Amino acid sequence: MSPDPTPPLSFQGKLFVMWGRLKALFNHLHKDFLALFSNLPESWQRILRRHPWKFAIGTSLVLLTGYGYYAFTSEPTPEIITETVRRGDLLQTVEGVGEITSERALNLQFPVSGVVERVLVKEGDLIEANQKLAQLRAGNLSAGMQSALASLQAAQADLVELQEGARPEDIAVSEAELANAEAQLSAARGTLTAAEAKLAILKLEAAVSLQGRIEYGTSVARAQIVLARTAIGVFDDVMADLGVIDAYQRNAPGKEKLLRANRNEAEAIITTFERGAFAFADPVKALQALRKVREAIAGVYAILESLSADISSFPISGGYTNAVREARKAAVAGQKSSMQGALVNIDTLLKESQDATAGYNTEIAAEEKIVISAKGDILDLEATIRTQRAKLDLKKAGSRTTDLQAAAAKVRQAQADYDRARASFGDTILSAPTRGFVTKVNIKEGELLSTAFEQNAAITMLGESPYRVEMYVSEVDVPKIVLTQTGSIELDAFPGRPFALVLAEADPAATDIDGVPKYRVKLDFPVAEPGFKIGMTGDVDIITGRAIGVLMVPARAVYEDDFGDTHVRVLLRSGALEERRVEIGLEGENDVEIVKGLTEGETIIVLMKQ
Repeated sequence: MSPDPTPPLSFQGKLFVMWGRLKALFNHLHKDFLALFSNLPESWQRILRRHPWKFAIGTSLVLLTGYGYYAFTSEPTPEIITETVRRGDLLQTVEGVGEITSERALNLQFPVSGVVERVLVKEGDLIEANQKLAQLRAGNLSAGMQSALASLQAAQADLVELQEGARPEDIAVSEAELANAEAQLSAARGTLTAAEAKLAILKLEAAVSLQGRIEYGTSVARAQIVLARTAIGVFDDVMADLGVIDAYQRNAPGKEKLLRANRNEAEAIITTFERGAFAFADPVKALQALRKVREAIAGVYAILESLSADISSFPISGGYTNAVREARKAAVAGQKSSMQGALVNIDTLLKESQDATAGYNTEIAAEEKIVISAKGDILDLEATIRTQRAKLDLKKAGSRTTDLQAAAAKVRQAQADYDRARASFGDTILSAPTRGFVTKVNIKEGELLSTAFEQNAAITMLGESPYRVEMYVSEVDVPKIVLTQTGSIELDAFPGRPFALVLAEADPAATDIDGVPKYRVKLDFPVAEPGFKIGMTGDVDIITGRAIGVLMVPARAVYEDDFGDTHVRVLLRSGALEERRVEIGLEGENDVEIVKGLTEGETIIVLMKQ
């Protein structure tokens, strides 16, 4: 924002400023008059009391004369235009003039002259790639192509009859290649056998090892459950103590019920385990069972932890004596230690079981991968061997080299004749090189085409999705440009109809436009209209930012000082002006976002001039 040294006030602002000045002047004169009157001689005071109206009129004339002189010699009251800080939605755009272009405009023409036999398309038609568009009279070219094709087929048939054998060198190479492939097949089969054997051993080792761990884990789990059952019994004994019950009722009513509920949940899991409901049939189920056992032990430890904290914190009172507290603390502490050890045992068992299972699974998966790869190699090599053996048998059939060469030469000659005839015939057909729209047809059926069409296209077309918009933006706006941003163009040919655009490209280097460096950007239409023409122009708006429900003020109310700080002028209720530093955010076409420094509803100066 550039500094604005003479910004502006509304009519209301002018009245505000004038009233403030008159009021200040009146108060000042009133104080001076009272001071002067009190210092006058008594005779003068009597005269003033006797002729007050004359004094008032004289004083008014003096004041008016003084104010007139003051108004004439003082600086004129500035004209001020104000706005209110408001909240709303702000849109940041980059604007410019865009032009419709195409990178897929194609000029199609015949390479030869002749009479147009058929025109198969018209302007505006949608055409597919390789679709025939027009054709010249072929005459003898068609018959010549057919004759050349027949000669080629005959030469190829002669060559096939002679290809019954091959040179000894070719046979030797083929035999060596076949032997190499057979050796590779044998090695692949050996690899598969070894891998399958190793896989079977690994699976057996895993089954035996993991089964032993399952049995060991079951016994460890039972031992920890026994400790947990003992800890629950101690908990029940402590909670049955009348002194403890009295302490809970006095200091934590309701918590006793919560602890008992948690105790029942842990006991339910323990009871389920004791009844054999947890399955230890395989490693996966064994791990699940161990996690349930750990959950029960952790629950028992939690209630003991809470009980220990409560017993220690409850004050001595009534039946809750110091002896009761210390005895119960010791009992609970012992069981807490027991449960900590049980958790360590279960965690260790879980980790060892998980590591063992994961290790075997990794080894088995690696070996299975080797087995699969070896089977694939075997299938590929078997197919290769079949192909090479068939080629070797064909070469061993034998044939004279001179005959083969002569036959091959005839084939090549016939192929060249056919290619020449086909190319000549193809010159009489105009086909679409790609999918798109026909934009103009310059030929008619029966028309004789001359060499003029070497410069003038017979048919023009646009490839699929041909249209895009080019525009140039200033170097100030380039940092705001990001690919895939959206926008719109209102073409002069379609007033009032904005067409959606998507930013597709931006040049990395500037282009000199009338001595000013600018950057070219290209935008694509998501949907192209049939009425678009290359060269159409219009106004383009690219949306580069959006802010919803933000504070904003007119852009011309914001200016920068010599240090680069951003400021606005605020009109206070007293009529005074305050220069306030602000922080701006998104900049729209006419407004800017205020991030910091103003509040909604404040009056700011947009323009001030003397």
